Amino acid sequence: MPEKNYADKHLPNALNIPHDQVDALAPALLPNKSARIVVYCANIQCQNSHIAAHRLSAMGYTNVVVFRGGKQDWEDAGLPFESTTESAVTA
Repeated sequence: MPEKNYADKHLPNALNIPHDQVDALAPALLPNKSARIVVYCANIQCQNSHIAAHRLSAMGYTNVVVFRGGKQDWEDAGLPFESTTESAVTA
C-alpha cells in the first residue's frame, strides 16, 4: 500500500510491502519462506493483496493467505490499528 496509507493506519505488526515491490522487498523482510504470511488491502474490492500473494507464492513462500476484507473489515469489527504518524486516527 502507499506509504502514507500504511503510516496513517495499518494492522498491528504489519510490514508494508507494496504489491509492486514484493520481488525486491520480500527476501530481506520475509526470510522464512514457510512462515504464515497474511496480505491485505484497503477493502474487498482491492486486488493488490491477491497480486502480492501470487508473487510471494511464485517466489517459494508456502503459507500465504489473503485477508479479503482488509482494513475495512478490520475497522468494521472495531479492532485496533497501529500508526507511524502523530495525526493518525485509530479505531
